[in-house]
Amino acid sequence: MCCSEKYSYNDIELDEYEKELIKDIDNAIMKLDKYEGEVYRSLSFQFEDEYENFTKEHKNGNIIIYKAYTSSSTEIYDDSMKVQMIIKSKNGG
Repeated sequence: MCCSEKYSYNDIELDEYEKELIKDIDNAIMKLDKYEGEVYRSLSFQFEDEYENFTKEHKNGNIIIYKAYTSSSTEIYDDSMKVQMIIKSKNGG
């Protein structure tokens, strides 16, 4: 299991190398230009129950905080995917 998986689930202790790697990634992200506006995230699901669980939690207007690094784009990544998230970014990129 790589450190991003451990970090995202937050139930497995990271070793010192992984902690340092996360600190380095966090520092690099903080140096990126800020972006305010709509960003998009396209998602697909392997199993129907994953989709159902996702839609129960992700109601329009809910604020969701992910523990892991999460990517987004200023354009729709893949319009064939089942879920298209429109995110109002305040300082991400």
